[in-house]
Amino acid sequence: MQRRGGFTDAWFNADFTYMIVEHSDANTAASYYLYHVGDEEDQLLECLLENTKLDQTAKKYGYVQKEFLRIPVPLTGEDANAFMGEPYFGMHRYEQKTKGAAAPAPNVFTKSAMDLSGLAPEAAAAEGVSAKAPEARPKPVRQVYLNAWIMKPAEIGTPEAEGKKYPVLMFLYGGPGSQQVLNSMRPYEVLDYAWYQMLVQKGYIVVCVDNRGTGGRGEAFKKCTYLQLGKYETQDQIAAAKVLGSLPYVDASRIGIWGWSYGGFMSSNCLFQGHGVFKAAMAVAPVTNWRYYDNVYTERFMRTPQENAQGYDGNSPISHVSELQGAYLLVHGSADDNVHFQNSVDLLTALQKAGKQFEFVMYPNRNHSMVGKDGSSRQHLYHKLTGFLMNNL
Repeated sequence: MQRRGGFTDAWFNADFTYMIVEHSDANTAASYYLYHVGDEEDQLLECLLENTKLDQTAKKYGYVQKEFLRIPVPLTGEDANAFMGEPYFGMHRYEQKTKGAAAPAPNVFTKSAMDLSGLAPEAAAAEGVSAKAPEARPKPVRQVYLNAWIMKPAEIGTPEAEGKKYPVLMFLYGGPGSQQVLNSMRPYEVLDYAWYQMLVQKGYIVVCVDNRGTGGRGEAFKKCTYLQLGKYETQDQIAAAKVLGSLPYVDASRIGIWGWSYGGFMSSNCLFQGHGVFKAAMAVAPVTNWRYYDNVYTERFMRTPQENAQGYDGNSPISHVSELQGAYLLVHGSADDNVHFQNSVDLLTALQKAGKQFEFVMYPNRNHSMVGKDGSSRQHLYHKLTGFLMNNL
């Protein structure tokens, strides 16, 4: 089987003699291949589905490419030492000493704050620094780099776009161990990918950021949200929005955010706690009270309400409705058997009691995915989301 970049998955039959391989990347929808599994080399038998036509259509309509980046987010106060993880976490920074360099060498990171003056030259070289003691003890790096992707209007960077600023829509999920910033495009992501392309063509920048608590970044990064789901995630997304707002082509007064399920929980928290950072937010089927969610899932990360009342209440959107600034759209299906409709009922009650204005759409007898037999609910939903953005962002 050919080795290539992107995302690859495989499914085997019972005796492992055949496998179906799925391959995609961030800008190419999945293709599927049937292989015979050999002792030394696998044999391609058939291409089951190849999305050549879809790729051709994407090029025809000028689809832009996802670009990957890392967004530095500062850590302050007690949160600065809330976790330690991979080489951007808990590391100490030293400038490499070079002779005759026209510019400073890149910063390097070492695994401890040890005094490097006692290292032998060869050991110091292994650490990427000179054996000479630094003039002052370095300060710990108090920032975390968050993985992200961005989709920008094609005109950005051209003379025609000089001085122009664009609105930003941030998408997030952000739940424990999840990842949205991946070099892949699974079948369920194709609809959103096409929707984002339409928004980009209308002049929006679309960004997705994986906050602390998500997967693929080490145990400490993932587990730092234990007992307080929503706390660090919200801080990270707000800080990331501020970084995006500092970019020369971004209109910092027009940043919106949206999410579904855990992402709706997060987009609500970000708008309510963002103090004006976000102009608008959309939340589809959000968790608003962890007491209503599956106890096996919830207690794994939060323990019980009796043990952790502050964790349940302090990071609930319901506790922050009085801080709402900006436009807010809440959407829920009445037959949602995953995130129960009661989550939105309680949030609606709190918003009304606080005298806050918002928009609410209910989809009768629709489940968590908002899927009906004829697909009309999903179509209606994305028309609603688009209209809300056009009117408020």
